[in-house]
Amino acid sequence: MAATTASVDPQVLIAFLAAIATSVLYSISAVLEDVAAKRVPTAGIGGRRSAVLATVSPLYLLGLSLSAVAWVASLVALHWLPLFVVQAMTASSIGLVVLITWARTRRAPSRLEAALLAGAGIGLVALAVSAGGGPVLSVGPLFRLLVW
Repeated sequence: MAATTASVDPQVLIAFLAAIATSVLYSISAVLEDVAAKRVPTAGIGGRRSAVLATVSPLYLLGLSLSAVAWVASLVALHWLPLFVVQAMTASSIGLVVLITWARTRRAPSRLEAALLAGAGIGLVALAVSAGGGPVLSVGPLFRLLVW
């Protein structure tokens, strides 16, 4: 009996890698921006942090840069994958933020947080499983212009 090999379209593989990169990069950028903002000393009435000082810190700017790269990766993914697939993979960045923060701070999520993350994960898997194929619909130039 001859073994059959399933070929994967290289463009689809690139799109999935781009979608995964989107999720990972958005997660890392969120953690970097959070760390940078919390490093800004509190001052004044109510102990407010300076938004200006936070946004000009190198760590925050690195986080913003990663967000920009993640956005470009999402556009690459959207070129070959359906919108809901890319959105679901991007939404998984919420769980990755929790895991990265857990690894960084050694503070485990509470039972409620873990349950909510599990529920979000189950929902994203259910979305992926329920997806069906269908014809690609074309949109008009006005719609494209408004999106941009």
